[in-house]
Amino acid sequence: MATPIDKGAFRAVKGNTDNGVTFPKPVCRLFASVRCLEAVTADCVTVVKPVYQLFAKLLTGREGGNVPPHKDPSASAASDPSDKPGLSSLAHLYSVMADILRDQIAAQLESASTNNLESVGVIAAALAFVVALLVVRATHGNDPSWWWWYPLPGFMIPTVIVGTPLLPPTKKRQFQDGPDIPSLLERFAASSKTLEEMLAILLQGLQASWKENDKLLRQEAWCLKWGLVSFSLITIGSIGVYGWGLR
Repeated sequence: MATPIDKGAFRAVKGNTDNGVTFPKPVCRLFASVRCLEAVTADCVTVVKPVYQLFAKLLTGREGGNVPPHKDPSASAASDPSDKPGLSSLAHLYSVMADILRDQIAAQLESASTNNLESVGVIAAALAFVVALLVVRATHGNDPSWWWWYPLPGFMIPTVIVGTPLLPPTKKRQFQDGPDIPSLLERFAASSKTLEEMLAILLQGLQASWKENDKLLRQEAWCLKWGLVSFSLITIGSIGVYGWGLR
C-alpha cells in the first residue's frame, strides 16, 4: 500500500507553526507535493519489483537475476590439465618438458649462428692486419730487410683455430634440432604404444640432441677463446717487430 500523505504538511497553510516557525503558503505547498511524489514512487517500486524478479527468474533461472560471473572454459581447462579428455597428468608433464627442451635447442642453434659470425669477424680482422703490414712494407722508406714476412704466417694460427665453427657439418659433428616428427607419428600409428610412451621417446630424442649440441658449443667456445688470444699475441708481436725493424 502507498504511504499516506502526512496532512501535517498543510498545518502551516492554516497559520500553524512547527517548532515556533511559521512557513509561508508556497513553501507548504511545495513540501506537500514532495511528500505526494514520495508516496507515488513507493507504490511504483512495490509494483515493479516483483515483476522484475519474476522476469529475472524466467530469464536466468536464478532468484533476483544475480548471474554469476562468466568463466572461460578454456582457462579452467588450462589450469587443470587432468580435466582434458584423453590427456593424463603424466602426459601433460611430458608435454611441458618437451616444450622446454625444444626452446633450449632453439637457443643452442641461435648460439651456433652467433659463433659463426664471430669466427668470420676474427678471420676478417686477421686478413686486414696482414694487408696492413704489407702496405707498411711497401710504402715505408726504410727497408725492414729479409725478415719482414716472418710475422705473416703467424696469423694462420688464429685463422685456423677460429675457423672450426665454419667447417661443413659431418656425421660426427652436426648440430641436431631434435627427432624427426613425421617418423614418430608413423611409429605411433603403426604401434600399440600409448601417448605417454611416445612422449617419453620424444623426450629422449630431444635430450640426446641437446647433449650433442652442448658438446659442439663447448668446442666452438674453446676455439673462439684461444683463437682470440693467439690473434692478440701475434698482433702485438708483429707490431713490435715491425716497429723495431722500421725505426
